[in-house]
Amino acid sequence: MKKRIYNKIIMLTILVVISIITLLFFNLLSGKVKAQDSAPKVKYFKSIEIMEDDTLWSIAECHISIQYSSMQDYIEEVKKINNIKGDRIHQGCYLTVPYYEK
Repeated sequence: MKKRIYNKIIMLTILVVISIITLLFFNLLSGKVKAQDSAPKVKYFKSIEIMEDDTLWSIAECHISIQYSSMQDYIEEVKKINNIKGDRIHQGCYLTVPYYEK
């Protein structure tokens, strides 16, 4: 009788361990699939013409992406790329702006 209970406990333990290993395996596998889906995006640059009433802020609103932690970070990068010291931009001029794609 004790041997039968002992065997059932052993079998139950083995099933639990196999279940845990299986769950861990599928979690790791699904994590790799998610990592591939969110593959790093590549930064590109394009030139845009500054239109009437455009500001660095309005341009940033149109072109910012999730790779930037804030609007100010994006604006600072645009200013650096275009060697802009202040905040003034002029209609008819061109700006190089960064953007991301997969």
